Amino acid sequence: MFERILVATDGSDHGRNATRVAGSLAGKYDSELLVAHVITDKPVPEELRRMASVEHLVKEPKPEPGSSLGRLSLKPSRDVLDQQLKAAIASKLLEQGAALAKSEGATKVKPLELDGDAADALVRAAKERGVDLVVIGSRSFGPLGRLLHGSVSTEVSQHVRCPCLIVKRADNS
Repeated sequence: MFERILVATDGSDHGRNATRVAGSLAGKYDSELLVAHVITDKPVPEELRRMASVEHLVKEPKPEPGSSLGRLSLKPSRDVLDQQLKAAIASKLLEQGAALAKSEGATKVKPLELDGDAADALVRAAKERGVDLVVIGSRSFGPLGRLLHGSVSTEVSQHVRCPCLIVKRADNS
């Protein structure tokens, strides 16, 4: 029924729930599963900066002792560090997403790193890769939140040309 499924993951509980459902469906239908993460232009939240520091996801260059460069600042700019951090986080999330999907039964899993606006990137990837189903988590902002923040899941579901499954939560409560 579904030859190629695209699931979006962002490290949130909603993204993990969507990945579980997509992994299960991919396993059931022997589908190729594209686990996607979108690197956006949004600033990196301070919590992720701290996590990246603790996890040593991004290493800052250090001058050689006694070199004349020791007096110069080799510290990358915040923008460069943000880009490195975003790439490291994307790699980690894709690795975790692939493992989670496989634990749910998916056997043909491919990571897919995208960039730009999340909704646009997911819609474009679905079209370019001939996806039969998009699975995405919903953060359930509520009416006011959707008005203020928008909703990636709503945008994607309205613009993809294939079925879109929006996963609201993993349990039945």
